[in-house]
Amino acid sequence: MARRLAALVAACCLLLVACGGDGPRAAGEDDQIEGTRTLTIYMSMPLHGPSAATGRDAVNAVKLALQEAQGRAGLFGVNFVALDAATPEAEGWTEDRVLENARRAISDSGAIAYIGELASGASALSVPVLNQGGVLMVSPSSTYVGLTREGGIGRGEPERFYPSGQRTFARVVPADHVQAAAQIELMAQEDVERLYVLHDTGLYGRGLAEQVQTVAEREGIEVLEVQRASDDPDDAESIARDVAEAAPDGVLYAGDVDSNALGILDAVNEMSPDTALFAPDAVATTPFLEGVDASLERRLHVTSPTIDPRRLPPAAQSFHERFRATFGKDPEPYAVYAYESMKAVLAAIEQAGPRGNDRSAVTEQFLGLERRGTALGDYVIGSDGDTSLSRYGAYRVSDGRLVFDELIEVPGLVAVQAP
Repeated sequence: MARRLAALVAACCLLLVACGGDGPRAAGEDDQIEGTRTLTIYMSMPLHGPSAATGRDAVNAVKLALQEAQGRAGLFGVNFVALDAATPEAEGWTEDRVLENARRAISDSGAIAYIGELASGASALSVPVLNQGGVLMVSPSSTYVGLTREGGIGRGEPERFYPSGQRTFARVVPADHVQAAAQIELMAQEDVERLYVLHDTGLYGRGLAEQVQTVAEREGIEVLEVQRASDDPDDAESIARDVAEAAPDGVLYAGDVDSNALGILDAVNEMSPDTALFAPDAVATTPFLEGVDASLERRLHVTSPTIDPRRLPPAAQSFHERFRATFGKDPEPYAVYAYESMKAVLAAIEQAGPRGNDRSAVTEQFLGLERRGTALGDYVIGSDGDTSLSRYGAYRVSDGRLVFDELIEVPGLVAVQAP
């Protein structure tokens, strides 16, 4: 099993799975199709650095979904190409690699869709490139609000991401305005009245910090400070000292695992031992969780759109069982979102019928797609690309693993725009 798993991991750096077979077709179907009968779905994930485990499991989940579909979507055979968004030298995704991956996809006349990116900052780079090529992009994990709606931190968002004037990006994960509301609900349960917000330099962290500030003030929680936190490990102590002097009863660190999240939370925990600590979904990765010591475990609360499989539909439990049987391990939290991303893309291709090889037709089908009985439950994708899902899980950390605490529903917040 170990040898088999190692081979799978090694193949993930650049993987072409030619799954499009010559399955049975109804009489006359070939006559309806103009152009290629074999499509390619690309995926861009970091396969090096702190997020490598998440990226590898996302790739494997997508492979599993395509295997279950027998390499077909409607009238078409489907190939899959996985691309590495990271480099060994950079220890994480890089701008050059992300742009290279997106450009490769749009230059392939058979490319019909692109699954990615893991990080919102990476998606902010690839969305405009893919939009110019008319390629549908579906993210399993990019939650930055400005990619789909107003409320982001940049000017002209979300329009600046769509130079063609047409929407081509969607996500199966709830955006950060939902996560912000879930964080504030969790803070209220912990009796937080004075909140200190730290964020990293990335798009995701800055955007989430602003969303949390907005919701906190609306709900009557005083926001003492919103502070940019340096990623330099040497600065963690001075950041923690600033926090301690403000005397909050709650601290949120909004940032991802590529930042100094663990170092800052450790320092704040040491200097403010009576303060509740909160962190978002982006840190819910194996490297971060395994670095959380017993002292930090007792006071750290994490939100994530991933839910305990026992609280999800049978399709989710079945996915986890098949993943374990195939790859010999439990999937990282975002793997199920990658799995459903592929399932949804295949459904959109099938719904497009003979035009399933037409990029605009598939995008049109996806923006308005209704999904029932999936591993994520029932949901709809709106014309803006957002999902109707509006739940987050609240977690604690124990022995290097997330432990599900409760499900937080955010009713009435997500208004999915009708197609």
